[in-house]
Parts: sequence; C-alpha cells; structure tokens
Amino acid sequence: IVNFFIFKQFYFNNIFTICGPDGVGKSTALMEIDKIFSIYPFNLKNFHHSDVGNKKRTNITKLKIKKTNFRNFLSFIYLRMPHFFKEFWVFTLHYYSYVKKINRYVLKNHYENNIILLDRYIHDLWCKDLISKNKMSLRFLMNLIYGTFCRLIFKPKMFFIFKDKALNIYKRKKELTPGQIEEYNNVLLKKLNKQNYNYIIISVTNKKPKDVAKEVIVNLLKNLGEDAFLLLKKKNYQN
Repeated sequence: IVNFFIFKQFYFNNIFTICGPDGVGKSTALMEIDKIFSIYPFNLKNFHHSDVGNKKRTNITKLKIKKTNFRNFLSFIYLRMPHFFKEFWVFTLHYYSYVKKINRYVLKNHYENNIILLDRYIHDLWCKDLISKNKMSLRFLMNLIYGTFCRLIFKPKMFFIFKDKALNIYKRKKELTPGQIEEYNNVLLKKLNKQNYNYIIISVTNKKPKDVAKEVIVNLLKNLGEDAFLLLKKKNYQN
C-alpha cells in the first residue's frame, strides 16, 4: 500500500502496449524489438499480458482439498443463480485477479527503472469478447465490467495498434472472420478514444518485422521524451 501511494506521487509513465488482432504480427515484431533494445542503454521488460505474474507449471500432484462449509454455501448459491449473474460473478473475479497482477507487475518494474512493453492489454480482451458474443445482456455486462477495470488498471503511456488487411491477418490465423477483424479494429479505436488514451496506428502491410520494430522504438522513445533519461541503465553510466 505504501509503495502504491509513493508510486502515484512520483509516477512517470513507462508502460507501453502493442494491440491488434491475433495474427497481425505483434509477437514477431516484439522479438525484433528485443534484439534492437539489447544494444540500447535501457532495460526493456517485454511480456504477454496474460503471462504477467504467472509461475511456471510443475508436475506436482495436486492434493484434493475438502471444501469448507462456506465454499459449499457459495457453490450452492452460484448453481442457482440466473445466467446473467453467473457471468457477472465469473467476469468480476477473473478481471479483478488480472488487474491486480498487472498493477503489481507495473509497480515492481517502475522501481527497477524498466520500460514495460506489453503484448496486448485488457482492451484487446474487451474487443474480442464484444465481437464474439451476440447476446445484448452479455454485451451490457462486458461493457460494465471491462469499463470499470480499465479505470482501475494502470494507464499505458501509449498504445501501438498494429493494422493490416483483414484478409492478410485471416490467412495467418483463422480465429476471427475477415468481417470480425475489421470490426475488432473499429471497436478498439472507439474504446480508446472514449477513454482518452494515446495511441498510434502502425500499418504492417508489406513491411518486414524489423522495420515495424524500428517504427515502434522511434515512437516509444519520442513519446518518453525527457523521462527516457530517468530510465538509463546505471551500470553503463558510472564514472
């Protein structure tokens, strides 16, 4: 708690995120960004948003834990809930855990003077769920929950939105239809504009991953401005 309040008092934003549909080339570009940053005097922490705070799995046998009376009571209530309230329960608990992990990760790396570059963010999940679920009740619920947690999670300094032709993305990964891919991009921009986030659209069409990576780095350092000097590696600048 003390760290959090100190953080809010002296915080300079060093969080960046790359967004876009699966198959647009985010992971490939991030590998190139890592290579280029290896010769820069900065520490870059590059993570997929869903891996933040996750520990490596081991083959330890799980013990069966007997449920307490309270857990049995909660299960009893949950099984008798209407579908809408079940969804509310599951979404809320899941994204509470997600936001807590992201914020803890940001705090830790802020004190270590790292530039944080995340592969996707909560807004990607929001868009993907909106275009893949048709029930209006669920859309209302998702907008309510995602909108709330987007205000609780630390705000990135800049979103890099990768954009390619829908058919190109569909050929690489057939997870969404070309129509859904177009809708994904439109919904993402609408959400970012509504919440006043800074973003830049980077076209990856007919570009090599290395060139895309360079474009991201140029805009990242430009956006950091004078704060970049606060993130220089100490070991390279002693004496």
